[in-house]
Amino acid sequence: MLQAGETQHDRSLQSRAYSKLGVVRMYEGMYVEALGFFQKSLANLEIERDTVAVAKTYNYIASVHHLQKNYSAAIDYYKRSLKLQLGTDDRQALGILYNNLGSLYEDLSDCSQATIYHHQSRLIWEELKDTSWMGVSLHHIAYCMQMGGNTDEALETYLRSYQMVQKSNNTWNLVNIGVRIGNLYVQIGDVKKGIKWCNEAYQLAKKKNYSLGIQESCECLFEAHDRAAEVDEAYRYYREFVSTRDSLSGNDRVKQLTQLEMNFNFEREQLADSLEFAKEVAIQNERIQRQRFGLISIGSVVVLVLGLAFSIYHGKRRSDHLLLNILPAKIAEELKETGTAKAKRLENVTVLFTDFKGFTAISEKLTPIELVAEIHECFVGFDRIIDRYGIEKIKTIGDAYMAAGGVPEPKTTHALDVVAAALDIQTFMQERAEMKRQQGEPFFEVRIGVHTGPVVAGIVGIRKFQYDIWGDTVNTASRLESSGEPGKVNVSHTTYELIKDHYACTYRGKIAAKGKGHIDMYFVEVG
Repeated sequence: MLQAGETQHDRSLQSRAYSKLGVVRMYEGMYVEALGFFQKSLANLEIERDTVAVAKTYNYIASVHHLQKNYSAAIDYYKRSLKLQLGTDDRQALGILYNNLGSLYEDLSDCSQATIYHHQSRLIWEELKDTSWMGVSLHHIAYCMQMGGNTDEALETYLRSYQMVQKSNNTWNLVNIGVRIGNLYVQIGDVKKGIKWCNEAYQLAKKKNYSLGIQESCECLFEAHDRAAEVDEAYRYYREFVSTRDSLSGNDRVKQLTQLEMNFNFEREQLADSLEFAKEVAIQNERIQRQRFGLISIGSVVVLVLGLAFSIYHGKRRSDHLLLNILPAKIAEELKETGTAKAKRLENVTVLFTDFKGFTAISEKLTPIELVAEIHECFVGFDRIIDRYGIEKIKTIGDAYMAAGGVPEPKTTHALDVVAAALDIQTFMQERAEMKRQQGEPFFEVRIGVHTGPVVAGIVGIRKFQYDIWGDTVNTASRLESSGEPGKVNVSHTTYELIKDHYACTYRGKIAAKGKGHIDMYFVEVG
């Protein structure tokens, strides 16, 4: 179609071809390419003054930004599309647009605005007698009910929406609704039904090779089996969840490139150490060969043995150092002794999450090298702080930092240690921001979330493995971070109960957290 359009100089045909290519790339997760195709389509359509097609293309561009969590740009393009579509007779396109706007406001945790758009969408599908899309709108309305704490009505609405969509055999929506029903059953404590629904969604997603559906159903199954204390099954689905999530991580290009650059620098240091050690071994081997041909005195044998012993000892120290740089000491020792490190359930662990506000905006003002250097300086500061409090660093994901107290060994002061470290991180970032402000340079502000509860801890993978923790506690800590404010330490009620005699806290009320309903949250006050 594209070739024909170019040959015939038909702008309308070219636009449709670019648009179709953009949709394909969008569903493949290749968002940069998708955006490029949509922009080429838009350039032709604006020349042709095709209002209907321009409105649809704005919707597509908004969807790309929406999927990349660039919400301000998404709202801008959705509303451009809405302004044009309100003047056309294309009711189906308008219904889809209302649905997209509702979904965006869900992601922004604004369910009151989301529900308005979803009801507008539902009215259009009723008018068009489109049962499948009615089911889609209902399932979003049900999600907002769930977020508002109305679980009974939410479940009833979810089941109605599933029956409607099932008639059209729309795999994408069947998987999405099935996962949400499964998650709701897990939330209300009916783990068996939760596993049943999530497993059905998982099997359907696998059959259709729907990657995002596999990721979300695996996360649901992992949480359900974790609630049921079925560690092996939870671990199995967690590994697949991580694997699928990582394969889709291209959704956030800036963070991915930053993480690749940081990983490259770390691996380059490891490689340099490995090459240096290999060079030492080669020197010793050469000495051995020389001694084989000219070994005369006992003294030379002693020198050779001592030199080789030193080389081995020095190499062992270096490998031990590298291992301890990746794993907790106890886990590293277990791995060296047995070759494996079993996953364990720990009942009382306090998890800390940090993330930088406005990371993408600031990254645009810095070169990649400057960006990596700035993140490196911040994380070095975080590392030093958590070392002071005996907390275990778990991992970094782009500009997010995760640590935990009470792992790999139980510790009675885990909550106090983590909150103390969080306040020190907050102070460290404020002081750094002031320094950057005086120098006229961009600076990061940090959000911090803390939650306490059970986790499963162990080593993930067999290559480039890492010590990791997972469970509902980890997910809740992440939600507390995203529901917090820059320069504040946001803690859950569970953590609050463990620190309230030592720290003044301000109750924020029940705050909506994506996928968790409403959570009691507190800001820890300084001083």
